[in-house]
Formats: sequence, C-alpha cells, structure tokens
Amino acid sequence: MIRSISPTVFAAVAAAALFGCANQGLEDDRFATGSTPIVAGSQYQALYTANPDQATVSRVDVATGATAELEVGLEPTRIARAGDKLITTLRNERGIAIIDEATFTVDRVIPTGAEPYGVVATEDGSRFYVAVSMSGVVEEYDASTYELLRSWPVDGEPRWLTLHPNAQSLYVGSAFGGMVHWIDLPGDQVNRVEIPTIVGFHPSTGEEVALTPRVTGDMAISSDGNTIAIPTLQVENSSPGGDLSAPNPGAAVYYAPPGGGRFNSVLLTTAVVGGGAPADEYWDATLLNVEHEDLGTVASYPSSTTFAPDGDTILVTVEAGEAVISVATRANGSMNRGGTRNSIGWLTIGSRTQGVALSSRGPRGIAFDADGEGYVFAYHQGAVERVKMDSLADQATPAGSTNPLSLGNSVGMFEVSGLNTAKIHDTDWVFDDIVLTDDELAGRDLFFSSVDDRMAFNGAGVSCSTCHFEGRNDGLTWPLENGGRQTPSLAGDVSLTAPVTWTESVATVGDEAFATSQGRMGGSGLSQNSADKVAAFINRGRHVDLPNKGLETDSVVRGRAIFNREDVGCGDCHGGSTLQDGESHDMVGLNNVNTPTLVGIAATAPYFHDGSAVTLRAVLEYARSGEMGDTSMLSDTEMDDLEAYLTSL
Repeated sequence: MIRSISPTVFAAVAAAALFGCANQGLEDDRFATGSTPIVAGSQYQALYTANPDQATVSRVDVATGATAELEVGLEPTRIARAGDKLITTLRNERGIAIIDEATFTVDRVIPTGAEPYGVVATEDGSRFYVAVSMSGVVEEYDASTYELLRSWPVDGEPRWLTLHPNAQSLYVGSAFGGMVHWIDLPGDQVNRVEIPTIVGFHPSTGEEVALTPRVTGDMAISSDGNTIAIPTLQVENSSPGGDLSAPNPGAAVYYAPPGGGRFNSVLLTTAVVGGGAPADEYWDATLLNVEHEDLGTVASYPSSTTFAPDGDTILVTVEAGEAVISVATRANGSMNRGGTRNSIGWLTIGSRTQGVALSSRGPRGIAFDADGEGYVFAYHQGAVERVKMDSLADQATPAGSTNPLSLGNSVGMFEVSGLNTAKIHDTDWVFDDIVLTDDELAGRDLFFSSVDDRMAFNGAGVSCSTCHFEGRNDGLTWPLENGGRQTPSLAGDVSLTAPVTWTESVATVGDEAFATSQGRMGGSGLSQNSADKVAAFINRGRHVDLPNKGLETDSVVRGRAIFNREDVGCGDCHGGSTLQDGESHDMVGLNNVNTPTLVGIAATAPYFHDGSAVTLRAVLEYARSGEMGDTSMLSDTEMDDLEAYLTSL
C-alpha cells in the first residue's frame, strides 16, 4: 500500500529533530548508505566498480594499484557490500550476482524482475534491498540465505536507494515524476514523500513558475542519520519560450542563467532524524552552479550524492559536467537550514558554499578507503580517481566564483599532489577492457557532455543525456513555438525507425544530432562527422526490458489478433520488425506525424507528440475516434487484451 505522508507525521519528525530525539548512526562512517556504482571492500583495502558495458566488476587494490576484472553478467549497474559478499544488479539479465570478496568469484546469480538497478545493504550485512526498476518493485533479501523476504510496489520506475543507518527506513528515488518514497520497514508500509515545489522563473517574463522535478541519481543519508541528500534536476517546461529549434536562440529564450532557466541542477536536503519521513520544514534547495577554470560553468544534472565520513560535506558527481562538486552539509551552523519559501509555500533555490574539481569523463559515484580518502568512479573514462578531502569551510569559495584545482595546491575539497593541473585521477587506475568502438566512445563523450561547447552553450547545463536520460527519455513534454513535443525514447537502434523526430523529414540520427546540438542546445562547431559518431553511440543502445516482454498469455494472443484485424487497423501503420511504416500521417491535431515504433511502447509514457495521453489505455481510448486506427467497436475486455499485447512488445 502507498500513501502520502500527513502534516502530522512531518511535525512529529521535526519535533524530534528540534528536541534531540535519540538517533542511531553508522558505526563506521565510511560505509555507503546509498546505492552506488563503486563500493569499498570489507577491510577498505580494495574498491569495486560495476561496469555495465563490459559486463564486469573491477577490483582496485588501494595500496598497490593492482586491478582485476570479473565477468558477472549483463549490465552490472550498482554494487553493494553485505559482510564479505558483494551484490551487483544485472540490469539486462533480470538477476543479482553475489560475489565472494575473498576469492573474487561469482557465488551465484539470483533471478529477479525486469531491470534491477539500485542495491543497498545494512551495515551489519544481514539484509540487502534491490530496486527492480521496470517491474516497479523494491525487494528485501536475507543476505545469508538469499531468500526474498518482502516486496513493495513503487511507482515511477524505482532506481535509487538509500537506507537509514538504523535500518528502519528505506528511501527510494524514481526516474519519472520526481518521485521519492519512504518505506517504513518495521511497519511494512510504503509512503509517498511530497518533495517541495521549487520556484522557477518564466524564461521571457521573469514571473515565478513551478519547476518540474526529476530525481537524477543516487541518494544518500549522512552517517549520523540526520540528513538525506537527493540529486535532482528542476526544469521549466511549462512556459513557451520561442522557437527552441532556431539556431542559437539566445539566453533570454533558452539559456537563461541557472535559477531562471530551463534546466536547474538542484541538491535537495532535509532532516531525517530518527529515520522516518523526511521533515517538511527543513527542506533546502541548493543550486549546483560553480565555475572551473578549465570547464567554465558546471551546472549539469547531479548523478550521485555521497556524504564525506566527517559528515560536514556532501560530494556530488556531475556526470555530464565532468566534475565533482562539494557542498556544505549544513548551513549557518544549523542541523539543516529550512529553505526560504515564497508566499504560497514554494521553496526558493538558494546557494551554499561549494567547491569543484575536474574529474575524468562520466563521474558516477564515490567511495572511501580505510583512511577516509575519497575515490571517484569516472565510468566513461573507465577510471578510479583518488582525491583527498580537505576542509570545505576553510578552503572553498562561494558558489559562482572561480575555484580551480592547481598542482600541489589545496582548493575547495580536494588536494592534488603529483598530478596534472585540475585533474583528480590517478592514471594507473584506468581500465582498458573497452567494448565500444572508437566512434561509439567518441559519440558517448559528446552525447553526455554539457561542457563541450561544440555540443551545448556553456552554462546552460544541458546535454543530450539531460533529456534522453541514460539514452532513453525523461517523461516530459517541452514547449516549442509550434506546440509541445514529448521527449522520444532513444532505446534500441533508432536508425531503423527513420525518419526521426516527430514531424520533420530528418533522414538520419546523425542529422538530428547535428541539428539538435547546434540549434536547441546552442552548440557551435560540431562537424557532421562528429554528429555521426553521436549517432553510432545512440544506435548501439538496446531496447528496454519490460516485465511482460515476450509473454504469450491468452490475453496477449487475443490482443495480437485484435491488433492485426483489418477493421481495427493498428497493423496498417505499425508493422514489420520495427512496428512502424517509416511514413507520416495527419493525426492528433498535427500534420505529417512520423509513425513511432511500438517496440518498448510501455516504457515511453506519456504518449502522442504533445504528451497528452498519460497511459497506453488513454491512447487506445483515443483511437475510438477512428483518426488513428479504430477501436470504437471493441469491448472493454477486448481493449484489455489489446493493451496486454502492447505491453508485451
């Protein structure tokens, strides 16, 4: 059962915070409280990373720098440690691999649902929890017997987990809808957390508007159990801002400064003293926006949050920004500053002291060794990078001011010695087992970059991966001059479904990558050859693994027959292996709409070019009009069967 948290519960938690309710923190403040792609071993002498493309887990010996790789299964995505066992989710294998740390071998693979993603374990190693994203559940396992103990439904495609140190409360971040849930483990209850509405501004008029939230990465709880940190992107997608497809449209339209623009990278924090519901009155929204001498403005979506062992600092990886931002855990000496709210209760974006360090490409997570030193996993580079913590309060400069790293100089949170200027990586710890081609690697770097000015206007904080999250979609509809356009998914080989985009006759994915980067994203100087490399990366992607994919139930079989009936007409446009005809049609009030593929359609809500159909059933109900096939003669039971068939594609 899922319920929203009442104001009474919020008030009780806030009172506990104010009056010093007893709280259970971690015994070891280096232990990971949140899901992560990099984790320290049981003695903190080795680090382990989950490498999705390589189908491996890598081990790095902290003392010697020696590395080893273990094949574990398809798409290891997150990794946790429970006692002397490592648990990694196999996103493309519907499984969880259990690794014996001592022998560095796979002990077993436990079957689970579609696309297991986040995993987190209790500090005592007795339980671990898995977010099975496409199945929409979070599961609890006994770490000794590997028995599935409980399962809870969670909306919005649950991916990221963080477990309170008292092991009584589990928090879940979902990829869609800006959703966070709190699972009361003793009470066996799922609760929807009402995260605050963030104040944004209309890009043209400057009037206050509500921003649309997305959770964008791994959450964390401080080792004392007092604070939760949630990485988010807050977007302004409700106000038309002119023709965003025009070349370099200008700051007033699309690239307004963070806090007043389309894309705002925001770290949310609040109190969770004693566990339980995040406290309503302690929410704070910190704008992640800081300058680096080599990168310019770092303002892209945060991919993970991690508390430093001292509890005073939150480390935020910025995957598309090639950086790590450090943020003070507490503001003005208080447990958690309550953010400023406007007259109707919306939370205003603020700023805290921040530091920034340049990382290698694609930083996704941070772990700590025995001495409490931090290590960044830069996945796109295939590197584990060593950083040394320093006092943020003493060293960092205010957000928005230049705060570079220099050779042998301590700035912000990071001290670098013996490495090249403005870098934090140790080149001895780079993994060479790369399975992508050179063109795909180059294309991936461009696809994920918000700081390469060939792809995007510096300071906009936007990359291809901002909207096409993990090469898929963000579930949002964007206001263009000629109407709303829903973000299409890039899952699967997109070139097979050309022409691409909603209405224009763009012949290739490379042509679209060129047009989008140079137009909507404000990039300059991208060559067609480089755009084709972006296309090479996009086209290597796989389709989403859906819970019902390939099922042959009686309902699915009946639905397939209905789909192919001449009087219903679905198969007229949606045929062949791609389930689309490569043609355009006038429909849903728009001319020349390119037929979208139906492969993986259950994972691409909302539907239609303007996102006006929230569910698949709404699409089928619309088809009763006869404008798009004709379902007017179908009974409710037949509609159920047709919907079942679509969810199996």
